[in-house]
Amino acid sequence: MTDTLNLPAGVSTADFDNALKEYIAVVGKDNVIVAPEAMAPYLKAYIPIDEKLYAPSGAIAVSSVEEIQAVLKICHKYGIPVWPISTGRNFGYGTALPAVPGQLLLDLRKMNKIIHIDPELGTALVEPGVTYAQLHAYLAEHKIPLWLSVPGPGPLVGPVGQTLIRGEGYTAYAEQFSSCCGMEVVLADGQVVRTGLGGIEGTSAWQTNKYGYGPYLDGIFSQSNFGIVTKLGLWLMPAPESYEVFTIGFPAYSDLEKAVEMGRRLKLSETVRSPLLIASTATGMALAGVPRSVIKPEPGALTAEDIQAFAQKNKQPTISVSGALYGTREQIAAHLKLVEKEARDAGGMLLHGEQLNVLPEKLAHHFRDIFTGTPNLQEFALLNWIGGGGLIWFAPICPTRGSEAMKQVEMMKSLATEFGFDFIDAFFLNGRSMVHLFNLFYNRSDADQVKRAYAFFEKAQATFAKAGYGVYRSNPAFMKKTAEVYGQAQMDINRRIKKALDPKGILAPGMSGITI
Repeated sequence: MTDTLNLPAGVSTADFDNALKEYIAVVGKDNVIVAPEAMAPYLKAYIPIDEKLYAPSGAIAVSSVEEIQAVLKICHKYGIPVWPISTGRNFGYGTALPAVPGQLLLDLRKMNKIIHIDPELGTALVEPGVTYAQLHAYLAEHKIPLWLSVPGPGPLVGPVGQTLIRGEGYTAYAEQFSSCCGMEVVLADGQVVRTGLGGIEGTSAWQTNKYGYGPYLDGIFSQSNFGIVTKLGLWLMPAPESYEVFTIGFPAYSDLEKAVEMGRRLKLSETVRSPLLIASTATGMALAGVPRSVIKPEPGALTAEDIQAFAQKNKQPTISVSGALYGTREQIAAHLKLVEKEARDAGGMLLHGEQLNVLPEKLAHHFRDIFTGTPNLQEFALLNWIGGGGLIWFAPICPTRGSEAMKQVEMMKSLATEFGFDFIDAFFLNGRSMVHLFNLFYNRSDADQVKRAYAFFEKAQATFAKAGYGVYRSNPAFMKKTAEVYGQAQMDINRRIKKALDPKGILAPGMSGITI
């Protein structure tokens, strides 16, 4: 009898054992993992849940589309659902844990080929296991002048998973899903579909045009469980002749409204092509690995008022707006003047170039990396803020209006105070909307903190939904509740698509709250 963490619902031990034998015949014994000790690397969750309640039944590492098709055939035979992962490092959102326990993780990391890069058109075609570190090294080795748009976890994650979850990066191509073009997808019945122009045999245009002919399909395979993406086309940013990283400091939290208004003008005018990161000095210090005790050595949650008092006492900005300019030297000189004027009119202080060296060294280095598409591990310093290994991200979408940013901050401050957590947030401004990211740090070894962290997320989601705001991503414990926020009509149409493409519910049941 197989020793596993959780059997799939409705599957007997005998059937599961028989299925494992058939999986082993397809991928080899070393690529079928069920023993609890061997599954431990998949179960690392930073979110406030008991991993055992969401534990998969095992994991299968596949190396090709053909292996995926064979595995799915066995899954249908025995009624075993699979939860596909690319790198399984969805930090702050539940890592590799499935939304429904007992699913078999379909590990795609061995599918890690960089299939093609076109230096002239700035496109790439990659498999799910390719990481940003791997792709960045390939571009450097072959001296291809293209930039990536890397997320915070940088080298450890990959563009396929990051794009499909609709994550954010830091260059001019920051909205990851907006910069993908063409997918190869394996459906639940094993059929392979290439979207857009990929449906034409021998095409050279697959990664150049998103749409082709007929309905646009790529979108339904993001944040969904309608298929397994095995190849993804990417648009990469041509390396500019020059760039200039900058930050604009403001003395008080109340200046956030002016900072957001300024940021919107800079983005919509395309003066600034990067996203703008709006964060407090505490968020910047956490990113730089500065201990929390530097700001607040005494017990008690860190408040916005604490952060402002520390910043003003130490002649630091309370909040800062950071970004980058790209183009020719002449373009940057002209745009820098516009940024300087906007900063001055809003009451902020602009730093750029060598002036950034007044920032903590690691933070200045991090900004120069991320705004130029260079992956690094600096954002993992966040986990050292209080220690204890607990991190959950709550990330509502906010229209790019200063008044709405202030409204959300007041809501978040109230929730942080109620549940006794540090107020560490940031806005990612990328045009007409922003992602408002609250970093909830807690100690996973402290049962009370775990309970409060879960309760914070639950109430925060309900509170923001009542005010008309929804999050852009969720974690396994809250996927269904998040889907409910977006309304029954959207849930119904997702269910109808699911039933049409996957009538037995084999692929990732519960992903984004979607079931049959």
